[in-house]
Amino acid sequence: MSLYIVDIHGEIEGDYEIIGKIEEPINYKDPRWIPVSERLPEDYEEVIASVNHEYVYSNARYSKKYGWEWAAEYSCDYWTDLKGVDAWMPLPKAYNPESEEKRRSRNHNG
Repeated sequence: MSLYIVDIHGEIEGDYEIIGKIEEPINYKDPRWIPVSERLPEDYEEVIASVNHEYVYSNARYSKKYGWEWAAEYSCDYWTDLKGVDAWMPLPKAYNPESEEKRRSRNHNG
């Protein structure tokens, strides 16, 4: 199974370009994809979503009121329906140079 990273160009459905391919799930602190049948994110929590076992949206969210949505514009001011979400994972924490240096030091010394 391959997952594709897409760049959304506009508000027209299907107006996208495949810009990357992920052979394995991204390995973050919680590296596991969470099937939507297992549980859903907190209301309005922004997450990474897998759609139809093929595409990855890094700007997705779920709410009880609207269901799954993705930010159709880079500003995230406009959200639109996202159909076919089969799994999701939390967004990674922001880059912290001090934490990365400590991690590299542990891996190098240990």
